[in-house]
Amino acid sequence: MRKQILKQLRKNSRKSISKIAREEKIATTTVFEEQQKLEKIIHKHTTIVDFRKLGFGQRNLLFVKAKNKQALFSFLSKHPNINNFHKVESFNFGFETVFANMKQFYDFLEQLEQFEIEDLHKYELIEDIKREEFLG
Repeated sequence: MRKQILKQLRKNSRKSISKIAREEKIATTTVFEEQQKLEKIIHKHTTIVDFRKLGFGQRNLLFVKAKNKQALFSFLSKHPNINNFHKVESFNFGFETVFANMKQFYDFLEQLEQFEIEDLHKYELIEDIKREEFLG
């Protein structure tokens, strides 16, 4: 039952409790109680955006290892064009960037040089095939 409710919320976090209850054939009070419990494990209610339609056609995945790891962490965690940011194995960080164009992206890469980059792998994101669908 919990997985059913979570699946519904993953598809549409704005779906009403009564609608979830109807679709899953669960009592409304049960859905309400479970949703309250799930709030402890739900990190964030969000909207998935098509960045290209907003004018941000340049998306990239980067994996970076730097000597100045702490300063790089601070820079990336505050940067407005970083969409996702992770600590990853074999590198210090992995992250997704979103920019309007290639020039803005390459300007960003120049900014990274100040952190004594030891290794950098960059990959342009061509198309989203599956996104935020686990348990959804």
